Amino acid sequence: MYFGFWKRKKCIQDLQKRHVKTSSKVGMSTIGVLAPYFAFKESVQDKKLLQRGVALAIDAIQQHNRFGERDVSESEVAAAFTLLSNISCYPECIPLFIDHIDELAFALDRCSDTTLLLSELRLFSNLSLTEKYVPTVVTSCVSKAISLVENDSREIVRLNALRLLVNVSSFQFCNDNIKKEFLNKGSEVSEWKHRAIRNDRHDEIEKLTYLENNLKSIDSY
Repeated sequence: MYFGFWKRKKCIQDLQKRHVKTSSKVGMSTIGVLAPYFAFKESVQDKKLLQRGVALAIDAIQQHNRFGERDVSESEVAAAFTLLSNISCYPECIPLFIDHIDELAFALDRCSDTTLLLSELRLFSNLSLTEKYVPTVVTSCVSKAISLVENDSREIVRLNALRLLVNVSSFQFCNDNIKKEFLNKGSEVSEWKHRAIRNDRHDEIEKLTYLENNLKSIDSY
């Protein structure tokens, strides 16, 4: 609690240095400062700045989707996803950006940069903690998450993709759709688990056990 207070105070000081709190000219370059500020519950009460931050984040993602790094750097897009990820911890904030879910999913689908990919996966993982949005997450990015666990060589990426799959599979009403995605991909949790055991990847084994238990009869379809 004490640490959180000083951390938020530092975020406020960073905002003040950039004149974010006093100027209406909040530009794209300030997303990196806004993102950590909105990691705190008290910060999302600042409605005007919150709406401006979300608008900037969505704009950065849209521009990157259309033009790549020519207009917006991957670090700025990662900060945009981090901002959305932070506020998605508070269900009352999700309606501010949920209408753009297809654009967010498109960005995830075409991404390969590690930092950006992780920020995107964290956003969808956080969204999957709110039951209302779980079907949207399943439709938008479960296929991508399965592909990442199946094929990506980066352990940190696989773990974050597994976290997303564990979250959504904890809601039984989505499991039929999740199993269909596994079938479409030709992937099996049991094979992933054997691979993780062979390579002594304890964190993956733990998450795969949760996933296996959530999906129950995944090996029987």
